Amino acid sequence: MAVKIILAKIADIDLVTSILNRVTLDLLEMGIRQWRYPWQPASVKKEIGLHNVYLVKVGEEVVGTFFLGTQQQIESLGVTRKALYLSRIAVLPDYQGMSFGTTILRFCEEAGVIAGLSVYLDCWSGNEKLKTFYQQQNCHYLGDFSEADYQISGFQLNLKDG
Repeated sequence: MAVKIILAKIADIDLVTSILNRVTLDLLEMGIRQWRYPWQPASVKKEIGLHNVYLVKVGEEVVGTFFLGTQQQIESLGVTRKALYLSRIAVLPDYQGMSFGTTILRFCEEAGVIAGLSVYLDCWSGNEKLKTFYQQQNCHYLGDFSEADYQISGFQLNLKDG
């Protein structure tokens, strides 16, 4: 199964929004409050315009998406230096458990190596399954941090700069 990761284009706004909405509804049904529903196409368009959105393809079928962008700092995780921030990893329910998450993490880790930057990511602190997955993928647990009305667990994917 050949997996390809490509940069999303403006024409992919509806596709990315649809994947995010479908995965969000699935998470909410499981009691996982990872994201709010529904996703707004305008926010997706903005991120695509910044070249921060990627598609995960198997053949010609898009099975997931994620956002990876450069940040000068990541306040929510206490990161005060330039870094890459991986967010909104969304793999369609029918394709979960097929190592796409691992493929995404390895892609982002390599992007960090190329850029000479560490990669940070987070999840809702109540998502024990995802927290365990990140730790199994050698992500360094940074701790839990307060957001507006919930807690997030922060992770560092690689230890390039500390």
